[in-house]
Amino acid sequence: MHSILYKGMKVKFDVIGDLAIIKNRDLNDDILYEIGNLIINLNYASSVYLQIGPHSGLERKRAVKWIAGEKRTVTFHKENNYILKIDIDKVFFTPRLHSEHLRIGKIVKPGEYVFNMFSGVGAFSISIARYSKPELIISTDINEYATKLTLENARINNVLPVVEVIRADAGFLSESFNNTFDRVLMPLPLLAKEYFIQAVKALKNEGWIHVYDMYRGRKKRDAVESAITDYRNLLKKLNLFDYYINAHPVGSIAPRSYRIVIDIFIKKRI
Repeated sequence: MHSILYKGMKVKFDVIGDLAIIKNRDLNDDILYEIGNLIINLNYASSVYLQIGPHSGLERKRAVKWIAGEKRTVTFHKENNYILKIDIDKVFFTPRLHSEHLRIGKIVKPGEYVFNMFSGVGAFSISIARYSKPELIISTDINEYATKLTLENARINNVLPVVEVIRADAGFLSESFNNTFDRVLMPLPLLAKEYFIQAVKALKNEGWIHVYDMYRGRKKRDAVESAITDYRNLLKKLNLFDYYINAHPVGSIAPRSYRIVIDIFIKKRI
């Protein structure tokens, strides 16, 4: 997240490739135009947009409004020494997860089978393929344009055929992959708990699930403790596994609202 001062006011924005997305939605068009041109003049971006609503629906599309600069929504974003083609109008992507993309990319062990259940433009999949030596990564998303971008990004970064792209509802697709994967990624908070059992079924007799969910708390520690409690209780209800669970924050979404990653190692009782 970047920020600048405009007439004493702090303006926050994300930079994706050479596009900036302003988060302050309570500003009028004239002020936004001035701020947009200031961001361009400071060389943060070539185009500036305003996010006019939250990410919505299973396809995680974000409503944006053009403010200044070039009128385009496609860009090439570089992170962790790989490049991602992104259309901010059609797919979800946040640059604030770059450290998490790298962390997951580096902990995958050689020969693993990985299931990226809600892959977006494929950032986790590309990072894993670049930094580890998996046998196969299945990347799926219900958003058709996201799967097209994931396939293109896999080609750009020379990680085909390790990354296999499938357009599907991850919950239904997982039924075809019972006991298949060493590691499952769930980077969509909206469906985290609803699809959790499908993720567990997709694991081999033992393996890792990385869940990304949203929690509120007076402090980050409170949000982390709530996440651990929720997923521990969910696993206890299933009563089919031995497990280890840990969690940590990977950014704030709003005041006292945090994105939490829950890392869970599961060993099925045979």
